[in-house]
Amino acid sequence: MKRFMYLSFVVVLLVIVASGALTLYYVFWGGEEISTPPLEGMSAIEAVEIAQQHGLLVRMDKVDSLKEPGIVLSQWPEAGSKIKEGKVLILKISKGGDRVALPNLRGMEFNEAVATLEEEGFTAGDIVRIDHPDVLPGTVIAQSPSAPARLPKGERIDLLISRGPSGEGGTVSVPDVTGREEAVARRLLAGAGLQVQDVRYTYTQNTPEGIVVSLSPAPGTTLRHASGITLEVATNRRAEASEPENPTPTPSQTVRAPGMADGVADEEQQVATDSRPEEQPPAETEETAETVSPDRETEPEPTATPTPTPVPGKLAKIRYQVPPLSDPLNLLIEMVDEQGSRKILDREVSSGEYVKLDKRYVGSAVVTIYLGGEFVWQERYR
Repeated sequence: MKRFMYLSFVVVLLVIVASGALTLYYVFWGGEEISTPPLEGMSAIEAVEIAQQHGLLVRMDKVDSLKEPGIVLSQWPEAGSKIKEGKVLILKISKGGDRVALPNLRGMEFNEAVATLEEEGFTAGDIVRIDHPDVLPGTVIAQSPSAPARLPKGERIDLLISRGPSGEGGTVSVPDVTGREEAVARRLLAGAGLQVQDVRYTYTQNTPEGIVVSLSPAPGTTLRHASGITLEVATNRRAEASEPENPTPTPSQTVRAPGMADGVADEEQQVATDSRPEEQPPAETEETAETVSPDRETEPEPTATPTPTPVPGKLAKIRYQVPPLSDPLNLLIEMVDEQGSRKILDREVSSGEYVKLDKRYVGSAVVTIYLGGEFVWQERYR
């Protein structure tokens, strides 16, 4: 009996020791080796579920990132590494961050592009200038990162700037600066090696004020370096008529209504003279020029054309390069200012198309662009 109890005690003791040893082995050395699954790019919920299916524990660390919140950015150990079951897998999870839309700078003049970047909270990075036969000097050819994109404020944006065509034999091809603001056109011409020698302002209501309508010599003309250019710039204000030096007409002068041709005025005066009675010849006085026949109705004096009121507000220069597309998509551009919300463009566009709009706004404005029904970017004008 004592022998049986002694053997039983020994067996129980061996079982306890073996269990403890097995537990220690699995905790510190034991467990089957497995390959860590690739979890980068997955959502955190999906990644945890897959890790648990492989017998792994998970620890998640959230970090700032440009990617959507809840996305696995990295893992440790890396995918494919050998790890024991029950070990801890560390995942870096994106918690997002404040990002703003990067404006499209292609086609802008360099100073205008830098000002746009600073207004949106970005800074100009590396500036590279190259010869380009088809792009105006001082114009942005490309940017990095390219738009559309959403980036955190303070990011550096590198710019590729055109120097225009390389000059041969001291000659310069006149760049086409029509449609640009006067100050921008001056900088582009100076960058091309030309100078503005004269500016003529032309009244029009079809073109925003301060925009170059034409230039002479015409674009594409080959000139010598430092040659002069004449600009014709739109204005929405009529030139005030100068006061005549002799407001009172003399007998030798003909009274004409403003805008009346010489022949018409002479004919009117001749009719007035012929209608007088023959026995009373007109006297050579100042009254003679202003006397009309009693048989004719006196025409009302022409009134001066009122000066048109300039369109209120400031000018928003909207530029957008359509990205590569497999099929045309609808482009919608909306503007919101103190006058309300309105669509300024709603049409189908093709791959690579360059959209250029100049719109007036009051106070401050926000312009939002949607491509194919999806938000692209937003820009604020002050």
